[in-house]
Amino acid sequence: MTSKQKKLYWYEFGQVRENWLKKGSLTSTETDRRRHALQLKALGYEQSSVSLSNAELDRVIAVFRAEANPADFNAQMDVQDSPDRLRKALIQRCHVAMEVIGDGRSPEGYLATIAKSICGQLHWPPVDNRTLGHVAETVERRAAIIRSKRPQTSQKLTSQKPVNQPQSNFDQANPF
Repeated sequence: MTSKQKKLYWYEFGQVRENWLKKGSLTSTETDRRRHALQLKALGYEQSSVSLSNAELDRVIAVFRAEANPADFNAQMDVQDSPDRLRKALIQRCHVAMEVIGDGRSPEGYLATIAKSICGQLHWPPVDNRTLGHVAETVERRAAIIRSKRPQTSQKLTSQKPVNQPQSNFDQANPF
């Protein structure tokens, strides 16, 4: 984390701490234990606060803001679905691109192979959203190449009515 990110982390946690202190006194050990619990809630796994990635920091900050301002609807919504919404959207992009690629392959196997070439792990979907984003971009590029190589379908003349025939029932009744 950069120094600015560390300052943001501690500022946001300071807001949480102030909220807790309004409700009653806490020891520094209890405060630290609760901070770790919030971080675990945000990430779902143990991670040192000094080695958070940008995405991890975003999730932790969202949880801190929701804890500091429980009545703030936007803060609550940021916690609930920001990482999950992004993940679902990236997976959806991959599957849409796979519909173009098709060719009878297993979408999960194909996507896992791409993930392996990007991050070295044969796992679908990838654990982190960054790798998932790279997979989505790769599959979308491949789908665009396939689309560009497909012959362009032009409108068929058979869909147009012959010139000499009436265009509607009204024309049949009134040929003039």
